[in-house]
Amino acid sequence: MPWIRLWRKGRTSSTSRLGGDDYDSRLASSIKRARAKGVIIVASSGNDRKQTINFPANMKEVIAVGAIDSRHRLASFSNMDDRVKIVAPGVNILSLGVNNRFIYMDGTSMAAPMVTASLALVKSINAYLTPSEIDQLIAKMPRASGKSYTELNTMKLLEATARPIHISAPSVWKSRYVNDVKLSVMNHSNLKSSFTLYQGNKKIKTLTPNRSFTMYSSGDWLPSGQYRIVGQVTDGKHKRYTSRTIDYVNTLKTAVSVKVSEEGTFTIHTTRKGTVTVLDSNGKVLYEALHIAGTFPVRGDTAEKLTVILKPTDLREKVVTTSYELPIIEDEPPVTETL
Repeated sequence: MPWIRLWRKGRTSSTSRLGGDDYDSRLASSIKRARAKGVIIVASSGNDRKQTINFPANMKEVIAVGAIDSRHRLASFSNMDDRVKIVAPGVNILSLGVNNRFIYMDGTSMAAPMVTASLALVKSINAYLTPSEIDQLIAKMPRASGKSYTELNTMKLLEATARPIHISAPSVWKSRYVNDVKLSVMNHSNLKSSFTLYQGNKKIKTLTPNRSFTMYSSGDWLPSGQYRIVGQVTDGKHKRYTSRTIDYVNTLKTAVSVKVSEEGTFTIHTTRKGTVTVLDSNGKVLYEALHIAGTFPVRGDTAEKLTVILKPTDLREKVVTTSYELPIIEDEPPVTETL
């Protein structure tokens, strides 16, 4: 977003004034239009020792800046009233003079650029903050007792700046059902966001903000390893990213089981995706196919012994085997009658 800094001359400056006592309707109209388009406008309060500030700093659309000295005292020359919500150093400020000389200068024009630079850093963190939200951010900054203004503290401003997109998650996951990850985006209607789970450079799945998810993808439970959630938010002009790296521990053991569900049909259950092979008692292949983790039926003679083999797609997992044998039914003892 564009930035404009308006100022008036400092006490030792020879530059012409952009601000002053006189109201300028064209400048005021331009400031209002700029503000409506999201421009943050900063102006110095003036150096006339007055209890009222100069135009355009006195406009509600402008952030007015007063000056303080190295002892945190208001500069004697700084115009001040309750419209000044922030002050910054403006006394004996090392500045660039003519002929490439460095000189020390006083003035609210020295203070205003410090606030401008700090707000530029704020916007670098969150480009989507509106002028009103910037005003609110300044209003929340600490104030000395009885003061209507805050002293510029860039670190506190940056710490208080809401991130446009945020991921909160533990560093280690041990559950296949993830419900302790919080994905959030600032509430602006023009923002579009996305959250994606990666393993290395491979995109695993897209996640939905503020909803739980599972470590299940493409028909299998994901293997243990390092994963990364990447969040992106954009308004069509600016993009901001955030990410979080997580170590995932999959405690699920690779297993396969078989049982009879009805005459002529077996039910096979696998915990991991892989190729399932069914062999008869002579080792002949009766069935073979790739299956996702879950349960499925297989037709066969339920009166014969079977061997079921699961070869996981995940090559880090071992091949597992189980067998089915017809249950032995003992003969019932003869019934004797007692007379």
